Amino acid sequence: FILFLMFGVSFFSDQERITPSDEEVSQWKKSSPNIFQSAPKESNSWSVYLSQDYKINYPADIYIEPGIISGGGEALLMKGTQGVIDYTIEIQITDSQKTSIEKIHKIYEGFEYLKNAIVLNGISATQFSGNLGELHEKAVVFENEGKIYKIHLIYESSSQIFGIEEIFDKIVSTFRLQ
Repeated sequence: FILFLMFGVSFFSDQERITPSDEEVSQWKKSSPNIFQSAPKESNSWSVYLSQDYKINYPADIYIEPGIISGGGEALLMKGTQGVIDYTIEIQITDSQKTSIEKIHKIYEGFEYLKNAIVLNGISATQFSGNLGELHEKAVVFENEGKIYKIHLIYESSSQIFGIEEIFDKIVSTFRLQ
């Protein structure tokens, strides 16, 4: 169960990806690492995903697939490629009575990931980041109205890929509750 919670529902696709240019990536940088508030400029390179719980923007070259978490809840899987590195971003929404936010925090704390308090469009959240060998992860976790929201990035590389993490940060910055 814990591994399932950490890595979420997995869907895979062999679709070809278009890598964002360095200029696009530099435009996605945030002004503050601890406050996610600005949405990207409307352009043809961004798409919008709308669920009954939230809205989020993402680069149009990212493959998305909604899903259901077997223990209860919903998920959205986003898959992209930066250079030759594939990455996955998953949004999970679960009932806070089934899995507490404290349990999720303890998982990341157990791996000794960096922990930062952040504000996500007016909502207090916690951001975790770290790696286990070549497995790099970054997650934003918060609770709202009896639901736990986890936005989770994962990729494998011998070093940290800042371009991937900047894309993740920019996607997170567009997250809005409905």
